[in-house]
Amino acid sequence: MISSTVSGICALVGGLNAARHRGCRLVICNLSATVKLIFEITQLDQLFEIFDSFEQVISTETPALVA
Repeated sequence: MISSTVSGICALVGGLNAARHRGCRLVICNLSATVKLIFEITQLDQLFEIFDSFEQVISTETPALVA
C-alpha cells in the first residue's frame, strides 16, 4: 500500500507542476477520510487546493477549468 500511495502522490505532484506550468489549476475534491488524513500528515494539503465537493470547486470566485 505504501508504494502505491507514494506513486499516487508523485503523480499528483507531477500533475500539479504541469498544470501550474501551463497557467492552470489542479484541484482535488471529495477525498475519503483516509486520503484526506494522508494529505494532512504529509502537509500536502498546504500545496493542493482541496475541496469537499465538486460544487464547492465551481462556486469559488476563480473557478478551475474543468476537463
